[in-house]
Amino acid sequence: MLLWMRSLLLALLLLVAAVPPAAAEDNGLYAQRALGGLALEYWLAPGIYHPSAIELHLTGADGAPPADVRRVDLQFAMEGMNHGARGAEMDMVSPGVYQAAGYWLAMSGPWWMAVRIERADGSLVSTRFPFVAPPEASNGSSYALDARPDNGVQVEDVVASPEGVIPDRINATAGHPLRVELIYVDNPPCGPRLQLADGTAGADVSPDGLAEMRFTPAAAGGLALSCTPTGLLLTPTA
Repeated sequence: MLLWMRSLLLALLLLVAAVPPAAAEDNGLYAQRALGGLALEYWLAPGIYHPSAIELHLTGADGAPPADVRRVDLQFAMEGMNHGARGAEMDMVSPGVYQAAGYWLAMSGPWWMAVRIERADGSLVSTRFPFVAPPEASNGSSYALDARPDNGVQVEDVVASPEGVIPDRINATAGHPLRVELIYVDNPPCGPRLQLADGTAGADVSPDGLAEMRFTPAAAGGLALSCTPTGLLLTPTA
């Protein structure tokens, strides 16, 4: 399976590479940006009825791949639609080079791709890029959007928009680490903070609408997500 996915990823990325850089950048399929002392560059091949694929390169101020990157995380959410968000952690395939492929996009149109980079000291930097998933003819196959695997941490992708919060409830397990990846889309009326209602954990929402919060629930049960003037609150439910 892993070899098959890598072959598919390479084929999809070669399709993007065949597009002239100016045209690709117009739709967000290629971009460069400075982020937290790093230079970031990516190539994206979006898919609706086939997996999307992305390759991302990181270099430090000295032009060499950074040795202290612990995690590179992706998240996708659509503009003007209430599909929720999907995400994935990228695989490092060589120093400074990261790849991922999966079913993350529900339909063609304008999307946001968030990138979060965690360093060895626990610091986190993030940014997001707009892109357009082009129309695609159905191949007649059925598929389900990819869910996050639980590799020792429960990861929940959350999107807040003027239409509401998706998901509006998370089921937590006592003693099991939980990480919330939040993206604001279309300027929701939520304040600049992601936090537990009791104040025991929280994170600021970045100027471009991204936040990440990790905590370990003390008790099992539901957490209701609500948009308030203070921010996005997670409140235990009965």
